[in-house]
Amino acid sequence: YLAGSDFDFLLLDLLDERFKIGFIDDEPVTLSPEFRRARVDVPVSGVMAPGHPKRCQLWEEGVGRLFELVDVDRIVLNRVFLATRTLDGEPLDNQDSIIEQNLRLEEM
Repeated sequence: YLAGSDFDFLLLDLLDERFKIGFIDDEPVTLSPEFRRARVDVPVSGVMAPGHPKRCQLWEEGVGRLFELVDVDRIVLNRVFLATRTLDGEPLDNQDSIIEQNLRLEEM
């Protein structure tokens, strides 16, 4: 689809990488809250959390394919991270998980 599309820039947002992925007929799907609310009645297999070595390998392969299709000068990265505090300055729960996910986003 990308190879045949006419666009100026491609916006890349990695924040959904915080969700687990699974596979439907060997194709990866993001197991986001929206996916779960859709109540798709198909078997999901091979669920992998962020940071799983195989998932990291698949991500790197996917980014490599993306860079073959789209000139990196046309990719705009929406560089966002998970919040660590509320608007009132109170620390959010699960600080260790938030820090781990933000480090992964930084690496990506």
